[in-house]
Amino acid sequence: MSRMVIAIFLFFMAYQLFTQLMATTRSIGQALYSVVYVTVPNSTVAQQIA
Repeated sequence: MSRMVIAIFLFFMAYQLFTQLMATTRSIGQALYSVVYVTVPNSTVAQQIA
């Protein structure tokens, strides 16, 4: 009984960590995408002007 409770607790903790990691990865990915989306067209336009 106690071993099963510990296993469920560990699974819950791992799930919480996994969801937090996924959320952090998603936010970092969105930030990188927005930076690339803003930077790349500007650099190509600057190269065309120069």
